[in-house]
Amino acid sequence: MKPVLIIILMLSIATSVFSQDIIVKTDKTEIKSRVQEITETVIKYKTWDNQNGPIYSLAKKDVFMIIYQNGQREIISKAPQPTTNAVTAASPTPVQQAKASDKTTDTINYKNLPIRYNPFRIMYTSVSSGGSSSGALGLQYSYRVIRNFMNVGVDYHYYISGVGSGVTVTEGALYIEPYLGLNRAMGDYQNQNVGLFINAKVGGGVNSVSDNATNHSTSTGGLFLGIGADYFFTDSFAISAGTYKLADFTEALQVGVTLKF
Repeated sequence: MKPVLIIILMLSIATSVFSQDIIVKTDKTEIKSRVQEITETVIKYKTWDNQNGPIYSLAKKDVFMIIYQNGQREIISKAPQPTTNAVTAASPTPVQQAKASDKTTDTINYKNLPIRYNPFRIMYTSVSSGGSSSGALGLQYSYRVIRNFMNVGVDYHYYISGVGSGVTVTEGALYIEPYLGLNRAMGDYQNQNVGLFINAKVGGGVNSVSDNATNHSTSTGGLFLGIGADYFFTDSFAISAGTYKLADFTEALQVGVTLKF
C-alpha cells in the first residue's frame, strides 16, 4: 500500500474513533454519544456504540454538561443543590453576604472528568541503522484503555530517503503507552488537558527493507521501546519530541506535532 494512502487511511480511522460527544448527567454518569438535536426540553442522541440505532431522548434537567468532540463544553443545567430548612433559608446577614461574595464556586467537578488524551502524532524521525542514517515520516496514534493512566497505540514510519540507493524502508510497531499529565498529577484538574505530558512506549515492532532494483525484501522484528513528551498549548494541539529503539538495529529521534480528536 502506498504511504500516502496509508496516511489518509490512518487519518480517517483516527477521526472516526475520537469524534464522540460525552453527555455528563447530573448524577455524574457519562454517556458516550453522537448528539443529534437539542430542543427546549430534551437532548436527542444516538449511542456511540450503535450510531445506526435508534435516537434516544434525555430530559435537559437531568443533564449537567455536554463535552463535544472538539473539546468545547456546554453547561446544560446546574448541579442539584441540597435542600435547606427554614432557618438556613432565612435572609443572610450582611456578614454572611460578605463571606459568600469571597467564595468562588466551581460547578464542574474536573477531577471526575477523564483526561482527553487520545493523541495522533505526525512526527519527523531521524533514524540511525547499521551505521547509516536517514529521515522518515512517522505517524502514531493511540487509544485510551485505562482511564487517565494507559493507552494502546500503533506506530508507522516510511523512510523519505532510504539507507541506500534504490532502497525503501518501512517500520511498524504496536505498543502500550503509560503517560503522565503533570497538571493533573499536581492537582490542577481544571487545566489537566493542557501543559506537559510524559509518555513511555513498550511493545513489539517490525522493520522491512525492500530493494527496488531486485524487488527483494527482508523483514526483521523485535522489542520496541520509546519515551517522549507532548506539550499541549490547547487541549487539541501540542508539539512533541521523543526517541525510540527498535530491536538492535534502529535508533531514532523524533520531533513533530500532536492532535487530539
